[in-house]
Formats: sequence, C-alpha cells, structure tokens
Amino acid sequence: MDILNKYVARGRRTASRIWGDTAIVMLLPRGNVNTKENLFELSKMGTHIWKLLEKKTKVRDVIDSIAKEKGIDSNSIQKEVITFIRKLVKDKIVDFLDRRED
Repeated sequence: MDILNKYVARGRRTASRIWGDTAIVMLLPRGNVNTKENLFELSKMGTHIWKLLEKKTKVRDVIDSIAKEKGIDSNSIQKEVITFIRKLVKDKIVDFLDRRED
C-alpha cells in the first residue's frame, strides 16, 4: 500500500500539551528510562499534524490539511510531511494503523 493511503494516529504511550503553536509530546517510558530523552517539542506544522492525529487519519488527508492551511499545492509539501510522519513513527510517538484498527 502506498504511504498516502496509510492511516496514522498518535501512539498509545504518549501524553501531550499544546501551548499556542507548540506541542510538547512525551513518550511514556516503560521502566526506569530517562524521560528527558522522551520529550519532543513540535514546530507549528508538527503541532498541526499532532492535532490532526488525535484520531486515525490518512496521510493524504494530513498533507491536504497542511497545504490548505499554508495556501499551497499539496504536492509541494508532500515530501516534507511524509518525512516528518516517518520520523514520528521511528520515534514511536505515532503509529501507522491498519484501516480496521480504531
């Protein structure tokens, strides 16, 4: 399946707070782990994505929402958004989901 049609959502082991255009996300540790390494400060675009991922959302819809907010074509932001989402997945603060998952 192509990444644009994959669903993505916040990870289950996260907690977050949003102040203005900035989201602070914490990956909740398992066991005795340094929590400072589990804190992520998201940019304005990252915070917009984080808000969208409160519920299961297609990657394509995330891209379209960011493009609309910035008043640009989806294709011009697609690579940047996909790269960012992949980083969030790698950092385990968001997950790719099967369409059937809720």
